[in-house]
Amino acid sequence: MKNGFNDAYAAKTKLLVIVGLALILMACGGNNAELPDKDMKALEATTVKALPQLGQSAATVEKSIINAGFVKTDLEDLYFNLLAPQKVAKFSIRKSSDMDDYKEVFYVRNIDAEDLTKDDAAITAKQNEILKKGKAIMIVYALYGNDKLLEMTTSTIISTKQKEAKKNYLSISEGLYKQIPANAFMVEWGGETEQKDFSKYDEFAAYIAAAEKECTAEEFCYAITKMTITGYEGFMYQGIYVYPDEEQIAYQAKAGSDPFITIVFGLADMAGMADK
Repeated sequence: MKNGFNDAYAAKTKLLVIVGLALILMACGGNNAELPDKDMKALEATTVKALPQLGQSAATVEKSIINAGFVKTDLEDLYFNLLAPQKVAKFSIRKSSDMDDYKEVFYVRNIDAEDLTKDDAAITAKQNEILKKGKAIMIVYALYGNDKLLEMTTSTIISTKQKEAKKNYLSISEGLYKQIPANAFMVEWGGETEQKDFSKYDEFAAYIAAAEKECTAEEFCYAITKMTITGYEGFMYQGIYVYPDEEQIAYQAKAGSDPFITIVFGLADMAGMADK
């Protein structure tokens, strides 16, 4: 495990981040064991490959997202439409006081943005149609400040018939973890599941790998590469994996949906949220 913060510093630092989790959409199932290859590459593009893009220009980042098969939406109210309970996962940072040019953009894959503006029944029907083909439904939320990437969250849903989706989660999780600098000034990583908390990444990953079905897991990492009187430099990321248990499956069924798995990854540039 990487070196951790002391408790006082960690508590103070955590005030910089507000993390909200809910399930992004109502969905139904496919037949593949894992994510389709193209969907997996798209997920890698907005997670593992996107982490080094924090702080880069919006044009550079957006080109990478679109090249990965996402479509930029032109719906300015998409975020607000998705705020209803159980519909959106959003990793949110505390914005820096020296930035006044913020822009929120959504990108979608395997579903049309217009479909997300319909009523719940219509959204569910459309999602059922898509996911029964074995595809994943993916939404990327990007926050740009002063034309630079500050934050990116990728939310993905797939059917529980794709029982090996945990391998997809672990592949991305490991790819992010390996990017924690060995010489970072300060690092804190932690994981938790429905059974226990983890301070060692290998044990956390092993737990998910061994899970036959039901599993709710979350990890969070701060990596500060430099600290000055004006703020921090570095990044943070969060990962969430939910394979529903019986209670969650019943909840999904009540909403008209077959059981589905949720995978969420959020990235944030610490320099973009430091108080100046």
